[in-house]
Amino acid sequence: MEQKDGKMRAEKKFKVKVRGGVGEQLADYYSGINSRIKGENDDQVETELIGWFPDQTALIGMLTLLHDWGHALLYVEYIPQE
Repeated sequence: MEQKDGKMRAEKKFKVKVRGGVGEQLADYYSGINSRIKGENDDQVETELIGWFPDQTALIGMLTLLHDWGHALLYVEYIPQE
């Protein structure tokens, strides 16, 4: 994707959904990740995380961190840029 300055952006945008609430704790590790928590009670809470990752290693690092915190991965979706 081309940025306003004409350079190509190497980062890729992904949406990640996990079971459970992920909030401020992730901001300590990854800046620029937007989170949206959905659900009525603790048994149904899910978090959607959307952000840019410089490479697959960074994405896998975040997924590993979420796993280590006990969050079940529901899906990972690549968001193509036009």
